[in-house]
Amino acid sequence: MIEGVFVSIAASYGVQRYRDVYVIPPEKEQTFPFLANKQSESDKFRNIILGDSKTPVLLFSDLSNEKLAFHVLNNGTVLSLTDVEHYEFGTPGSENGGKLTFYYNYAEVILNYIIHPNSSVTILSTVDGKRPDGKPNDLEFSVTEGEEEPVVLPLGTEIISYPGVTLQSRDNFEEFLSQFEILQRKWADISNKLFSSGQQLPKAYLELVESAYGFVENSINVKQSTEIIGLYNNFTQSHNTFYLEPHGFSLKQLDDQVFGLMTLSKLESADTLRVLKSWINTANELGYMGNQIDNGSIVLSKIQAPVLFQLIKELQDNSLFKDELPGLSDNLEFIAEHTWKNSIGTKGLVEVKWLGNSNGIFGFEEATPKDSSSFELFCLLGDMSRVIQKLHEASGNSLSTKWGQRFNDFEATMSKYWNDENKHYGDLVKVKVESGPASHVPVILGLLTEKSDSLKQLLENLQQDSNFLPFGFQYSEEQGVRVGTNYLLIKSLKKYSSLSGPSQELAHNLYSISKNHLAAVIARSNRATKSFYGRYDKNMKQIGQKGHPEGTLVFNIMSNL
Repeated sequence: MIEGVFVSIAASYGVQRYRDVYVIPPEKEQTFPFLANKQSESDKFRNIILGDSKTPVLLFSDLSNEKLAFHVLNNGTVLSLTDVEHYEFGTPGSENGGKLTFYYNYAEVILNYIIHPNSSVTILSTVDGKRPDGKPNDLEFSVTEGEEEPVVLPLGTEIISYPGVTLQSRDNFEEFLSQFEILQRKWADISNKLFSSGQQLPKAYLELVESAYGFVENSINVKQSTEIIGLYNNFTQSHNTFYLEPHGFSLKQLDDQVFGLMTLSKLESADTLRVLKSWINTANELGYMGNQIDNGSIVLSKIQAPVLFQLIKELQDNSLFKDELPGLSDNLEFIAEHTWKNSIGTKGLVEVKWLGNSNGIFGFEEATPKDSSSFELFCLLGDMSRVIQKLHEASGNSLSTKWGQRFNDFEATMSKYWNDENKHYGDLVKVKVESGPASHVPVILGLLTEKSDSLKQLLENLQQDSNFLPFGFQYSEEQGVRVGTNYLLIKSLKKYSSLSGPSQELAHNLYSISKNHLAAVIARSNRATKSFYGRYDKNMKQIGQKGHPEGTLVFNIMSNL
């Protein structure tokens, strides 16, 4: 009898151990506790990108079965926006209409379109320019409604209405222009409100910021099923997942959306929240979350998402999100808690390490070496503590006390990263403080008070750093000046320049120089390329992928900084 009981207990223990090791973790991997907090679907007929199908130059859909695709053909060959010399969106208002201009083979093609409340579309196409050999451009429009056969029409000064694909009488030309002018006036009213700072912005800058916002607003991509690469299994999620991924731009990490979303959030909340929720809802019960993208699949890895909270920090100062953020507090608490625990070693805040799967404010961060502690990540964790504390305080959640204490711990540990002899902060490497780009992070994130004894010293250090150029701070000559990093820096400098203290004048000087020069560099690049980039070298030449959403931050820089 005793032997039977022993065998029974052993068998039971074996089954439980098997479940603990081989069953429960894979189950948790595919359990997403916040997926019920589903992103709102796009119920508006608007221009959007659907998954990997990027050949339509315009694709209108409400994510149901209704969709209307416009392709451009050159001698029967389909052209995507990645095939043309350059393209730009103008007159923002994706749910009301817009303007797409692209250049191909000496032709300038302008597509003005109006989206009516009944989900019908009217479009005016204009083609200017001739080939040097005098031959016509032979550009055509292919229009596909739903699953119907495409209708091919000539591109030229024509007014076309859909559904039904009907050419309108030229008598309707003035009526269309009158309706389109209403869209332009709406944008003008918005821009006048945003950019009224005592003096009128030059026309070139107004066109630049319009192009920047139009670009990011028309960069929403939705995949109606997503492949997930997990630790134990690969699987498919069949709901809509929203991304900020323009035509021709290859999104490598979900972190890379942060700064583009800061631009989008300036005037629009629905799409910003769709993308944000799609990202943060990848957090699963195993404590993993999506960030890296491998051939279109989202890779789950241990949660470490500090730059996400730079976006939340931005949204907290935007009235459009006042009623929306409290509903995300549980989700963000889950991510913040895992980020905190996964970043801190057994020695506490003097042992802070990147895992090697996420971005910092300078870009992708490799895993922190042994016997080192990342000062950049340390500062991001401190700032995250303030952000999540503020979020909980707004909803009366007692968890705010925990994060307040963690921020106090962060402030108390700052001195461990300070080199008193050389007057700088830095990474801890074998207990010694080493200077580097991370030394400037407290200024970039605005972590110090205006009365801080070390603030003026840090501003002087920044000013004297050979990597601090007139248009911003570069991590290295190879990586150049990153727009997103310097947007955060300019915001911080503006804050310090507006607060009375020993650093106010120096902060104001650095702010004015950085803001004006960075805007000028982006403007000059945009005039030459009709596109946006996320980085620029010391000679003010663009670096990296064309059509990078980060470059659209010029909209924010010119509007409120």
